[in-house]
Amino acid sequence: MGRSFLAIRQLTAALLCVLAMSLARAAPEGETRGASARLGIVIRGGLPLDEALQELARQSGIQVVFFSRITAGRSAPELSGEYSLSDAMTRLLAGSGLTFRQVNARTVEVRQPPPGSARSSGKSRPGGNARRSKSAPASNEPMEEVQVIATAEQLVATRIPTPLSEIPQSISIISSEQIRQQNAFDLGDVMSNTPGIATRRETSLDESAYSRAFQVTSYHVDGGGALKPELIPGLNTYLGAPDMSEFDHVEVLRGSDALFTGNSNPGGTVSLVRKRPLPMPALQMTATLGSWNNYRMELDANSPLTDDGSLRARADAVYAKRDYFFDRAHLERKKIFAALEYDFTPTATLTAGATYQWDDALPVVGGLPLYTDGRDPHLPRNTALTFDWALYNTRWGETYLQYRQQFDDHWTLRLNAAAGRTTVDYGLGSFGGSTINPRTLSLGTPSAGFSVRPMHYTLGTADLTLTGVLNWLGLREEIAIGGDFTRVRARQVGVTYFGFGPPLVDVRTFDPSVYPDPRGTRPPDLSAALRSMLEQYGAFVSLRVDLPDGWSAMAGARIASDTLRMAGSASLGGFDFGDLASERGSSDVVTPFGALLYRIDDHFTWYSSYADVYLSQTSRPLRANGEAIGPAHGVNLESGIKGVWRDGALNASLAVYRITQRHVPVNDTAPPPPGVSDCCYVSGTVRSRGVELELDGELARGWLIGSGYTYNANKTAADGGIPANSTPRHLLKIWTSNRLPGAFSRWTVGGSLRAQTAARGNRLLTCNGQFQDCAPSEVVGQHPYAVSDLRAGFEVDSNWQVALSLNNVLDKRYYLSHNTPAQVVWYGEPRNFMVRIDGKY
Repeated sequence: MGRSFLAIRQLTAALLCVLAMSLARAAPEGETRGASARLGIVIRGGLPLDEALQELARQSGIQVVFFSRITAGRSAPELSGEYSLSDAMTRLLAGSGLTFRQVNARTVEVRQPPPGSARSSGKSRPGGNARRSKSAPASNEPMEEVQVIATAEQLVATRIPTPLSEIPQSISIISSEQIRQQNAFDLGDVMSNTPGIATRRETSLDESAYSRAFQVTSYHVDGGGALKPELIPGLNTYLGAPDMSEFDHVEVLRGSDALFTGNSNPGGTVSLVRKRPLPMPALQMTATLGSWNNYRMELDANSPLTDDGSLRARADAVYAKRDYFFDRAHLERKKIFAALEYDFTPTATLTAGATYQWDDALPVVGGLPLYTDGRDPHLPRNTALTFDWALYNTRWGETYLQYRQQFDDHWTLRLNAAAGRTTVDYGLGSFGGSTINPRTLSLGTPSAGFSVRPMHYTLGTADLTLTGVLNWLGLREEIAIGGDFTRVRARQVGVTYFGFGPPLVDVRTFDPSVYPDPRGTRPPDLSAALRSMLEQYGAFVSLRVDLPDGWSAMAGARIASDTLRMAGSASLGGFDFGDLASERGSSDVVTPFGALLYRIDDHFTWYSSYADVYLSQTSRPLRANGEAIGPAHGVNLESGIKGVWRDGALNASLAVYRITQRHVPVNDTAPPPPGVSDCCYVSGTVRSRGVELELDGELARGWLIGSGYTYNANKTAADGGIPANSTPRHLLKIWTSNRLPGAFSRWTVGGSLRAQTAARGNRLLTCNGQFQDCAPSEVVGQHPYAVSDLRAGFEVDSNWQVALSLNNVLDKRYYLSHNTPAQVVWYGEPRNFMVRIDGKY
């Protein structure tokens, strides 16, 4: 452990040294110069000025307000490239005689300049955060910059784009640039790099994410229905993570999303934001080549289909193939994504899209076992206890429809609907929860499971949201009203073989050829067919009021219900269990949300919030009296301070939180009632509390950072296993990228650091060879580790970039996750490289 802390200290010192040198370089610029957030803007020349301003508002996410009479008869020049908002506004208004100013964090006003004045005075948001006046010049005077304020929309209670500093919860936005530089190709990669998120590898294809010690079970796309809902806790509808080629960025909320999550854990919510068609012709190409035959090609094409750009299309295609640092496993992936977007009017837009992903894999599902007493056997990192006949092949397709209607400057109606289908063929083998005998090194015999015919999963979601701004009693109110529905159907038919083949005498000499496909040797031990349907639906309302003297108040509630129906049959050892059926769920569960926010000054905001959430007990645990425990209810209390600098380009937050989850089922130690088996449970309570610190954005011109530190202390409910034992006490993640100055301006250098201290594990149960005389042994948990990555990129010309990433630079040997009490571990990747080439036209 001492060496681990020494490594953390050395790496942190080296990183701080790099940051200090960069600060020294950036210091002469001063904060008043600002750092223009760059936007990719394309607007066709010759458009009427009012239409061009509306298009700029759509592409930038900033509201532009003006009287139509002042733009009448004026046209706009062409824009094509990357601009700060001030540059784009200045170019559009050039020669028009008009000026502009920033009204508040989300609004820019275009107007005629006052007589005799080339510059307007500032105006602050009512009861809000006063900002400097920034207007376009009426003459050739130098102008002050208008910055694009970093905003979030998908995970905000009012569903209105809101500056990060005014969201009364902890939220991180993983930008497309960070995703690109970190080569995060699927959602698991993104979550591994997200501040405050601990990950645990489940298979070679899938990772689970944990926030504030609770597993994240709520994933959404564009703020709509669930992406990967769970029919039964711990059993996802399919293994694997969505490829990121379809998505622009990811929003991650830590804590309870009471208004939109519904049936979920209180730890966090993830929303993936899709790429959208843009009214410009563009082609982007990416090729990567890395260690262990890891290569990938991606093409992303965008084009207007009409002269005015009102109808536009976007398509993305991926081919990827990879091996792993452990033996035998591999993955081949193909994915296509296409979308059409049409502006019926300047205020009404319809988007339709579809995606299809093929994955063919030989997976590893069991990880590496420990000794029976929990000690580390120090197996070679390339060890993989999988079989040559293993497979996991998925076909996942989805179509979606989105409609957005702007009624005036303040009211918006959004409709999202999606339908998806997944088919899975699998043949999986593992040594299960077996442990290694420390004297003989034997491991026992493996088990295997196969799909008799492809499993089918269908997913349908729909949500409707109306948002608007009111001005009652001289105050500004933001309101959101909506509802959502999700339905998942699953059909599975599979067989299982227990204990096939000879015992593994020495795990270090594992030979998969000794274990042929058991389907050709004997009948299965277990056959099962299962049909499941999960329905979740709810409605919500929220209101935010901006009060005088910098105060704001928010309140809302969601009412939701869910139903899980299961039916099937099973046969074990020739005994037929017949038809099995069950139905369970929760009805009309109300989850409230409330928050109070105070803007201290132009840079700092204090907030405090309350959020509730519930989680259905799909296994229907019973008390000794036969009553069901019912859904678990969680409460998230949070307070903190948020900071914003460089006109929103740099954001920071400090939060303290406490989560309490009640009605967690815990085994009842009292003897069950006479004649009752498989019983009983009592209701337990679990708690998680901690501190989160985050710094994200642009520290100086060309210097990006994404970083976060998390402290968590949690208390489990007896043997309920919650909160998760994968959560470390201290977790640090830092990513940075810096464009060098002067003659080296074509170079970008950066890297990342991921470090954590120990994660509390579970107490093991040690038994003899006949599984008798069992007694608890020592607690086994995750050990501390620190891993650093480096990256250097070079801009060949305006169209081509090449970059080299070196990961795990010090070749740290560590366990990425420790899945106790199953006593299974996964190694982190050894030192490896990746070369990336990006082109755009």
